[in-house]
Amino acid sequence: MKIFIALIVFVILTSAVGVYVFYPVGELAWMNGPYKSYRGVRTRLNYKALAIDRKAREYGRAVSFPGPEAAIEQALINCHKKAPNCELYAIGNEIVLGKSERAVIDIIEKYWNKHATRIFSSPWKGRKFTGKEIVSTLIGTNSYGITRNGLRTLVTWKKKGVMSGEVLNNFARPPRKDIGKWWIQGGQLCRQYENWYAGQQLCGALKIDGEEYLIYSKTGELLVIFKPVG
Repeated sequence: MKIFIALIVFVILTSAVGVYVFYPVGELAWMNGPYKSYRGVRTRLNYKALAIDRKAREYGRAVSFPGPEAAIEQALINCHKKAPNCELYAIGNEIVLGKSERAVIDIIEKYWNKHATRIFSSPWKGRKFTGKEIVSTLIGTNSYGITRNGLRTLVTWKKKGVMSGEVLNNFARPPRKDIGKWWIQGGQLCRQYENWYAGQQLCGALKIDGEEYLIYSKTGELLVIFKPVG
């Protein structure tokens, strides 16, 4: 019994220590408050990131994004608005400062796999855009999204109906890139890539729900959830 009680006490104490040292200490103790606040954020979309400038003691965060890359880029952008030498500090609730590029990639994929299936299960509704709204909203936009079949994408909506796309979670081979065109037809957003979706024309509504954009098929199936970064 004494051994059992001692073991329980040890587990409790080591757990408490683990929680304590999880927060910034030493040189980065100034991040303690901001990091605790960041850790407590719970949002509709699952991915968030935190970037810091150690010398300037500034930080930028991004929460509620459809993929980790989007959150990382926006966190760095937000940090650079305040300071020049920003670097990635945390992905989700895991501190990655000082880790190797390979380690960070592994963390991104684990983070992605843990939360990806929850995004499309949300009760999305949204307001439908008109044709003119679609054009003014998309032109010049870099949008990070998640497709219904689980791909993380970066799509750039260019002028004159030109678009380019890249699949981000495809580390088994070079990232897949494609180009295509987009246009408005009957108040719907239409897209056609050279290779993606077997070159099919895809038309459907574009909606906004909060800060998230939703692309639907003609039959009303939600195909893509995306968010602009910048």
